[in-house]
Amino acid sequence: MAAVNILIVVDVQNCFIAGGSINGADAEKNIPIAKLQLSCKQINDIIELIDDSKNIKTHVYFTRDLHPRNHASLEGEGTNTKKNIVEFGNFFPNHCRNLARNCKYTDNANHDTPLEPLIEDATKSPTTINNLLNNTEYKIIFQKNNFNNNTHINKPIFGTDLSYIFYLSKLADNIHSLTQNSLTEANKYTIGLKNSKYQGKPLYDNLHFATDNIKYGNIQFNQVTKGEYCKYESYSAFNYHYEYKNNVKTQIPVLDMSTNFSTGLFESILKNYTEGIINITICGLVGTICVLHSIVQGKLLWENLYKRKSNPKITINFIYSLKGTLFLDFEEINDLIQTDASLALTKAKTLIIQQINKSYPITVIQKIAFQLLDFNGNYVANFVGNIGTSKDGKYEAGKFVDVSVKTGGYQQKYLKYKQKYLELKNMQSLL
Repeated sequence: MAAVNILIVVDVQNCFIAGGSINGADAEKNIPIAKLQLSCKQINDIIELIDDSKNIKTHVYFTRDLHPRNHASLEGEGTNTKKNIVEFGNFFPNHCRNLARNCKYTDNANHDTPLEPLIEDATKSPTTINNLLNNTEYKIIFQKNNFNNNTHINKPIFGTDLSYIFYLSKLADNIHSLTQNSLTEANKYTIGLKNSKYQGKPLYDNLHFATDNIKYGNIQFNQVTKGEYCKYESYSAFNYHYEYKNNVKTQIPVLDMSTNFSTGLFESILKNYTEGIINITICGLVGTICVLHSIVQGKLLWENLYKRKSNPKITINFIYSLKGTLFLDFEEINDLIQTDASLALTKAKTLIIQQINKSYPITVIQKIAFQLLDFNGNYVANFVGNIGTSKDGKYEAGKFVDVSVKTGGYQQKYLKYKQKYLELKNMQSLL
């Protein structure tokens, strides 16, 4: 049985790209061309991953943050500080908000309801989009690939929608169909939370599921909305794994979880399979937060919950793709992607390990493994080892093992034994 290949594109939305609300209220007024070009390259890379003929995809899932307007993780909620926002600690700037949903809190925390939404939370001006997309420098990457579809650029675009840069590409019609009318109640292509169920504790039964899909050739496109419960956060595409209590973000240990915390993504992937190999490749925004948590949480949930309970004949491999992924600006990787990909890879590996160690100080040590694709989509390394803390509080960190080094070692052993064989054979011929 051939392996199944699935791609998950995490949170490539207007609110996260250049000019989006994650960058502040004035972000749309002065957007550097270099950042726009980088966003264009990301869309190109994602399309190349989708079109990869060596790893033909059966499904592509696009995830979207869709917070209530005063979600517990957002600025203005509770006792957030500028430091917390800058370092992305407990709180984040207002972004990706569904203004139709307003949380009601019963704890003692101070949750202010923002009265004036940022434009990215509502709609982008068609004039602004036209000005950007008609910029020669902005379009140059797409012209190289003959991506010139401008069918949808005159239409208002929600900040929570998938990136409007897709509208320059050959996926324009697919992406528009996938996300249209999906703010007030998720459409038939969506896995997401029922409209009235966002106040309480995560409950898998409160999800509605895609009843159809968008076809791109033989590949099925669906979307997953996340971040919808008022006091719970899902950096992971697979599950809600943080809870806010009195303005403090606390991670929920995987071993304490049930499928109630699911976003519905795992269930959608597994519903058609009872055995075989499933390769899940993950890319998107941003590398050290939602992409990384999707990899780690996905792996932990699979090994501790889904595989153990009902799918012992299925093997799932998780693949972190740097191709199609961007990082936070202050992490100083994005600027290197096109100028020094080798250095960008080194920095990315270091940051990924540091973030795993920082984000998973859980009491039970867990072994995880995943593959790493570089910024060109080449398989370059495996992450192997432990996450969590030992009894003395020290991290049991995993590490990346370069595939080239490992392969080189085997190659050297092969050449050594081959040389000995030839020497013995030569000696026998002399006898």
